[in-house]
Amino acid sequence: MLRDKTRWGKIQELGWTIIPIVGSDVRQDPYRLAQRIASHLNRTRMAG
Repeated sequence: MLRDKTRWGKIQELGWTIIPIVGSDVRQDPYRLAQRIASHLNRTRMAG
């Protein structure tokens, strides 16, 4: 898990946004998933 956090940190330092998604997000509640993605992207846009 520490290795994943380190990898995610390095990717984010490059300016990428990481959004964790699992299969049930896509199948069971796609609208909520779309809202979550939009909030991640808006948060990134506001910070940059």
